[in-house]
Amino acid sequence: GFSGAPTCPLWQLRPLAESVTLTGRGMIQKTIEKANEYIPCEVLYGDTDSIMFQFKEAMDEETTFKKGEEVAEYVTKCFENRGKRTIILEMEKIYTKYLLIDKKKYAGICKEAIGDPGKMETKGVLSAKRGKCPFVRKLYQSQLHNILFHPPEVALNDLDTSLSLLSDNKLPIQDYVQTAAINKDVDEFDSGRTLPSHMKAWKDQKEYDPGSETVLSDRIEYLTIRGKEKKCERGVALQRVIKEKLEPDRMHVFESFDNQYSSDIAPYIKGACDITEKHKIKIELQMEGKRGQSSLDYFGKGKGVTQKKMKVNKLQREQGTLNLFKDKN
Repeated sequence: GFSGAPTCPLWQLRPLAESVTLTGRGMIQKTIEKANEYIPCEVLYGDTDSIMFQFKEAMDEETTFKKGEEVAEYVTKCFENRGKRTIILEMEKIYTKYLLIDKKKYAGICKEAIGDPGKMETKGVLSAKRGKCPFVRKLYQSQLHNILFHPPEVALNDLDTSLSLLSDNKLPIQDYVQTAAINKDVDEFDSGRTLPSHMKAWKDQKEYDPGSETVLSDRIEYLTIRGKEKKCERGVALQRVIKEKLEPDRMHVFESFDNQYSSDIAPYIKGACDITEKHKIKIELQMEGKRGQSSLDYFGKGKGVTQKKMKVNKLQREQGTLNLFKDKN
């Protein structure tokens, strides 16, 4: 398929790329049809070189492995050309639990043999993204592990405990560190274009401590710190954050986690959204309090103020700090 890419350095043969794609798609469709011929099943997910089925008939682990191998053998024979095997399909593994979040994004407990205790396997999820800070990746991964291996209460307790460390500002500085590759120099960006936060951090690093900056093609360690500037303008290299004791933007870290968690995992855990909302409000109150504003000043006027104020009132009643509001009506 690379021959159809405009940037292909050797040749550009779009018809060849299209024919390869069409052939592959046809083979996947044939595999689905032949598998259903052998045993009724439903396709859960298909990728470039694999298809995941769910048998419509409930069966135990041993039977599932056996039937999977039989389906693979049957479909392989269907691709034979004049007695020669042109395509060989293999039964690779089974999932005892499987969470399909989105295309190329899933998690499950997989077993590769009968009696295998099973392990968690993930693809394309937030915890696999190197650019996210350790706190976000570890919490997301632990939440996936908890919903696959434990009752919902375990996931809720872990979520509340971990977010408490964030909202109470008790995390070590290393848990806030983001990384990103430096692939080109600052001068190569178009003039007038806003620099990404990691490039802003790299530029700041070169000016702040010349000679110690991250070299091209390496990954820079940086944090998004608190400030009034746009988020992309608040990237600061780790060395400077430690030396000047700059404060990380905890709301940025929370949103990095919650933006994915609220859609990927929270819908499967009753009460998870209540916990994340509680800690979000707590961080907001702390951040606004440090600017010398009252809670009412922060909420101001406009649509949605009443609902948000009610949520804060509830949180403050639980903490015994409702008197922070000047207007108690």
